[in-house]
Amino acid sequence: MEIVRDCDISQRALKYIEDLIMSKKGVFKLALSGGRSPKPLLQALRVSNVIDWSKVEIFMVDDRVVPPAHPKSNYLFLDQNLIRHIDCKIYHGIDSLEDYSKLLEEPLDLIILGLGEDGHTASIFPDADYEVYSMNRKALKTYCPRHPYERISMSLDVINTAKDVFFFVTGSSKLDIIKSLLNKEGDFPAEKVKATALFTDLEF
Repeated sequence: MEIVRDCDISQRALKYIEDLIMSKKGVFKLALSGGRSPKPLLQALRVSNVIDWSKVEIFMVDDRVVPPAHPKSNYLFLDQNLIRHIDCKIYHGIDSLEDYSKLLEEPLDLIILGLGEDGHTASIFPDADYEVYSMNRKALKTYCPRHPYERISMSLDVINTAKDVFFFVTGSSKLDIIKSLLNKEGDFPAEKVKATALFTDLEF
C-alpha cells in the first residue's frame, strides 16, 4: 500500500482522482464515503476544472438508514459538499438494497474509504462476521450498538474487487489505528481491505 503524506492532502488526493478519471475511457464509477475527514476533498472535487462529471457515476459506500434530509445522513453530507454543485448520476442503497446490489455487480473504478478510530471502514464494524460480509454479497444491512442507526454498506467483496481503493484519513485521533493498520496489528475491518494507497495529513 502506497502511503501519501501531505499537509494539504486533499489536493494530493484530488490529483490522483483526476488522473484516474482522465485515463478512463467511458463512464468512471466512483464510490464515496461520509464522515468528517473527506469534507475538504469533496469541496476540492466540486471545483475541479479537469473532471467531466457527465462521465462520472457516484456510488455511496454506506449510509445510515434515515431519510435523505436527516442530519446524520451521509447522502445529505455528500449532497451539501459535492452533489448539488455538479451534474452527475448518484446511486444510493437506502431505497432498495436488492436494486443497489445489482448495480454493484461490475467492479467500481475507485472507492474512497474512511477509517474509524476503532478500525471500522464503510459500515463494517469490529466484531463483525467477516465471512458473511464477504460471501458474494454486494450490499447489506449492518448494525453496531456503539454506532446507532441501522446502516447499509458495500460489502468487503465489492470493496476488494474494485480497480482502485484508497483510505483518506485526517485528524490526530486516527494516528494509533493507522499505525495498527500499517503494522498489521490486530483484527479489524479496515485491515481486511486490499487498499492501493493511504492518503493522510498525519506524520508517524
